[in-house]
Amino acid sequence: MLKELSFLFLVGFVLASCGGGGNSAYTPPANSECTSSSTNICITVTSTDGGNKYAVNGSTQATITLTAGSTYTLDQVSSNNSGHQIRISTTANGTHNSGTAFTGASLAVNGTPGSSGSGLTISPTASTTTPLYYYCENHSGMGGTIIISGGAGSGYQVPAKIDAYD
Repeated sequence: MLKELSFLFLVGFVLASCGGGGNSAYTPPANSECTSSSTNICITVTSTDGGNKYAVNGSTQATITLTAGSTYTLDQVSSNNSGHQIRISTTANGTHNSGTAFTGASLAVNGTPGSSGSGLTISPTASTTTPLYYYCENHSGMGGTIIISGGAGSGYQVPAKIDAYD
């Protein structure tokens, strides 16, 4: 009898602690998630058999395409970015492959990865080299490629003026 009461008490405690059996929805902590848009690119870290990799809007090591003349944020607000500051280089895998951190195209590194407002802001121009490569400042092999549409080497130039057709 005592065993049955102990068991019922335990089941009741677990159900009460977990929200009563599955009817409550999970709410993520405030400011822990990124909202993707055409100019806000969500960067997270995902664990793979080959080690940690950056995920771009949920896709592991995806190619990022940016358009010259626009400003973009590679948003690192997700807490799993802690210790994984994103950087850009003209060399694949950046400083881990004898490259240097890219400093052109109105580039700004913001905050601490995993905290609100963190990430990298880039405003590529028609003269920005393409391709570029995103990489982790601290760990080799996490990054991928950035293509600048309308950037130097892309074969496309952003028109300075468009005349009306009669």
